[in-house]
Amino acid sequence: MLNHSRVLPKHLLIPRSYLKQSKVVIRAFTCRRDIASATLLEECLKHLGCEVIVSSIRDFNRVLRLWKPDVAVFNILSGGVEVKKI
Repeated sequence: MLNHSRVLPKHLLIPRSYLKQSKVVIRAFTCRRDIASATLLEECLKHLGCEVIVSSIRDFNRVLRLWKPDVAVFNILSGGVEVKKI
C-alpha cells in the first residue's frame, strides 16, 4: 500500500473520511488519448473510497448538472469558468 505521507506534502493530504464521501468526475479527451491516464486516476480514487465517473466531452456538462460531483478533473484551463457556473 502506498504511504501518502512520503509522496505528498502535508498541506496536500486529504482526510480519508472526506474521500469516502467524494464524488469525482474526470473528463477524458479521447483524441489526445487521455483515457489511459483517466482510467488509472479513476482506479486510484476508487481505491481511496471515492465514487468516480470518467466522462467524454459529449456528456461532461450533463454529468456535472445531473450528478453534482464534489470534484471535476479536466484538462482545459479555459473550461474552469464554465464548470464553476454549472
